[in-house]
Amino acid sequence: MFKNVGSLLTKFSTLTPPKRLICDACISVVKEIIGVTLHKHECDVQRGTIHLKTHPTVKSEVLAHKAEILRELQNKLGVHKNTVRDIK
Repeated sequence: MFKNVGSLLTKFSTLTPPKRLICDACISVVKEIIGVTLHKHECDVQRGTIHLKTHPTVKSEVLAHKAEILRELQNKLGVHKNTVRDIK
């Protein structure tokens, strides 16, 4: 008759953060690591992949530092660290 409270809350443990939060984190990490400021309209998140819609030179620089950016993003996102798996 009575359910454990923990079992009722399990569905909330797999929620992903909003796309805007991930993009904001990506923008700040890119600024920290390579010193380039991205705009919010240049970043999109789809199925765990961050898609950059920016100048090819900037995109190449971001992809050159991809591993470091992903590592820092995982640190910044904390609990949701497995939400971002790639940058394209």
